[in-house]
Amino acid sequence: MPELPEVECLRLQWGSWIQRPWDLELTDGSLLGSREEARLRHLLANNLSSRIERRGKLLLTRFPGGEAWIQHLGMTGKWVNRPATYVGKSRALLRGQDSVLVFQDTRRFGKWWFGPVHEAQKSSGWNRLGP
Repeated sequence: MPELPEVECLRLQWGSWIQRPWDLELTDGSLLGSREEARLRHLLANNLSSRIERRGKLLLTRFPGGEAWIQHLGMTGKWVNRPATYVGKSRALLRGQDSVLVFQDTRRFGKWWFGPVHEAQKSSGWNRLGP
């Protein structure tokens, strides 16, 4: 299971990774509903993230307009930066111009929430956690 220092390291990396356009490819439809996927895909493709936060083992990416993407990595979840030619097993991919961010989660316990900030925070339990 990712420990707090690992999630904090991911938050720091995520801040630099997310500041460019990405094409979201979900290979596991259980992570998001189709409407949420389409909206998140649009925001990521247009490089619209504004702030990255961490609370406990949750990672929150804020977008203008009050939307948020919250991720819990579960027991085995991790994001790995690979070359653009990467082909392999994953639950989700973020394809960029020169690299691919791969969400690997062998045991499939990772969860995502997307929507208005207050709804995503409530659904994920964000407000019940300390730093």
